[in-house]
Amino acid sequence: MTLESHRLDSWKEIAAHLGRDVRTAIRWEHERGLPVHRVPGERRGVVFAYPSEIDDWRSGHVSQQNGTTLPGAGSVSGASGGSAASVGGPPISGAAATAPYAAGSPRPRALPLRSLLVGLAVIGAFGVGAAALVRSRGPVSSARRIARINYGAHEIQAFNDAGQPLWRHAFEASVGADMLVGRPSPRYAVVDLDGDGASELVTTVSRMVTPQVAQDELYCFSEAGAVRWRVQLDDVVSFRGGTFGPPWSDGHVVSFRAGGETRIGWSQNSARYWPSLVTVLDGTGRRLATFVHSGSTYALSAFDGPDGPVILGGGVSNSSRAAALFVLDGRAVAGHSIEPAGSAYECLKCPSGRPLRYLLFPPSELNSAVSLPYNNVLQIRPGPAGIEVDTMEGLQPPSPAADQSFVFSHDFALQRASQSDSWPLHEQLEREGKLDHSVADCPMYRTPPPVRAWDPVNGWRDLKPRDPSVVTVGPRAGNP
Repeated sequence: MTLESHRLDSWKEIAAHLGRDVRTAIRWEHERGLPVHRVPGERRGVVFAYPSEIDDWRSGHVSQQNGTTLPGAGSVSGASGGSAASVGGPPISGAAATAPYAAGSPRPRALPLRSLLVGLAVIGAFGVGAAALVRSRGPVSSARRIARINYGAHEIQAFNDAGQPLWRHAFEASVGADMLVGRPSPRYAVVDLDGDGASELVTTVSRMVTPQVAQDELYCFSEAGAVRWRVQLDDVVSFRGGTFGPPWSDGHVVSFRAGGETRIGWSQNSARYWPSLVTVLDGTGRRLATFVHSGSTYALSAFDGPDGPVILGGGVSNSSRAAALFVLDGRAVAGHSIEPAGSAYECLKCPSGRPLRYLLFPPSELNSAVSLPYNNVLQIRPGPAGIEVDTMEGLQPPSPAADQSFVFSHDFALQRASQSDSWPLHEQLEREGKLDHSVADCPMYRTPPPVRAWDPVNGWRDLKPRDPSVVTVGPRAGNP
């Protein structure tokens, strides 16, 4: 551990050093391994950190503890690094200037325009490294197929099912390796884009424009490690509350089939943490459609529904200050989230179209008690029997996170709703006087969490679980 005279002695100081709010700093420790220490013998939650360790972590010079699988018009470049070609028609337009920040949104540090442009110019050149290939002669076999990848500070490594290295792509500048670990949504997809029997790797690559702000680029590699194409978004989106543009980052990647062809879904958050975009591309990197969400997107998934491909995006609705899930038709993604007319979050220049459904999960009492501004969708798990959606309700290190789980049928009827095993956090909040009842008397464990749902036919309505007998989670053994 590095010894230094200056130390950050609270979550507030740590967050200020990061240029983020406290909630984001806590989430980054939980999800991305932000280096935070705890004072031995002190009450739970007393933390400190060293600026140099945080700076190293932020720059990507931090060892990866786990293998992977932990926001105008875009542009696409070929492997040769030639001039960028405009991709499709711009689904979003608006001035590049930014407006005052909307109420209730985290306010980042001001970024001079010149610094931003210089940073983006560096990003445009950072991906011209070469791939070191581990080749075998003969036809494509499972030994050469990509099974997983690891992100390093300056490289991506691909491995087969046996854990043997296939190739390595080195970058001239460091990548945000800590931002690319696929928890809980994946940051890459291995899929046959052109139907030739060999799989391509499509992955988000992050670069720090400033110490606080990242910009993503979507890379497509061949099975042998050659760069097929690259895409970077420079969209500008206008709302009543302001205009937002690049940098875009925090990307998740999913693949799905539509019209007999493979498609890539790619989510991006604004550096201001709202709005977010879900962009659909074809196998050549050509952009087909974009959905604009007036809030952050933290999870992305896709599945084959009874009527065709469905894309699921989860995160936060800024207008409702609640966890949100949007459901998109994979064949017609273009559109925007459902927002109150006249509000700061109403999009003024967005693609026309609406989601198939839009769901809100109001914050639980734990979320309010730990003073988080809202809950958020943390994970989406579609399966043969239905779709499970988890929301993060509270995080009070070293106590475990408090989550809620909602299980839907494929037609989005709410089947079950339950609170996670979060008694340690509940009891800690009782001791601190932030909750006035015990776990045994907690209404959160006895009453189905409310879910608000919108669809084009019914408008807004409340959803209740079909089977109330499996809604509650009782207190642990030994509790009175």
